[in-house]
Amino acid sequence: MAGFITIERDLWDHPLFKRSEMTEREAWMWMLAQSAWDDTRHRVGSEMIEVPRGSFVTTLREMQSVFMWRSDKRVRTFLTVLEREGMIGRTTVGSANAPKTHVTICNYDKYQIDGRTKDAPGTHRGRAEDAVKKEYNNTTREEAKASLSAQPTLPDLAHVDEISQAVSAYNEAAEAVGWSKVQKLSRERRGKLAARLREAGGIEGWRVAMSKARASPLCTGDNERGWVASFDFLISKEKFTRLMEGQYDDRKSSRSQPRAAAQSDAFRDLINDAAAMRRTSGADWR
Repeated sequence: MAGFITIERDLWDHPLFKRSEMTEREAWMWMLAQSAWDDTRHRVGSEMIEVPRGSFVTTLREMQSVFMWRSDKRVRTFLTVLEREGMIGRTTVGSANAPKTHVTICNYDKYQIDGRTKDAPGTHRGRAEDAVKKEYNNTTREEAKASLSAQPTLPDLAHVDEISQAVSAYNEAAEAVGWSKVQKLSRERRGKLAARLREAGGIEGWRVAMSKARASPLCTGDNERGWVASFDFLISKEKFTRLMEGQYDDRKSSRSQPRAAAQSDAFRDLINDAAAMRRTSGADWR
């Protein structure tokens, strides 16, 4: 049977089902449900460590208890198999006398709704919004206790899935034309991307923008200096407006000489703007 379903994370605490020893398949599903759906942080000893989307921090003893397996050796063996098969990556964090395991799910996005739009395009939007709301409630429960003001509003939640899709669309274009891929979506980047999505009219408008950028010699290295665009360049308000207005479009050499001169001028402006952006943001392009 093909296709996919969405499962709420609180399935594991449902009162109807009696706790019992998990199979390896169930243990894998638990690990997927345990993973953070967005970048977060986790306290390990006296330090706070970064926990990116698609990963979680735990201990072997905790997994042994949840899986109801007889020894942590079985847990270690299971994790080794997953790691060898390229399904997870893991590192040890914390002190030597109280270590924790940072588990990263490889290809995490493939297990999520935004990676399965081709299976059910008609109902994707509604299920995505419901799933995001549920995930938000579960993953921010502890943070909400500390600061209720940190909870986003429902309109913000509706954009979470589009933001994820927009990053995926950019990374697909980046792989095709040689741009650097997005590795981390900071708060500043997320805000700029959300603004560009609104200006473009949603995810479809953003995909149009990515198509225009991919077809642009100025953005793909087909220029005098071999310069290529970046994610930060494309989410800049000024540069995004120029892109959508066609100022970076391909200008055929067969057209008039003034057109070629205009292209050269546009490229010089683009290089100067990009250099200014780098000087402003310094080394922190993430």
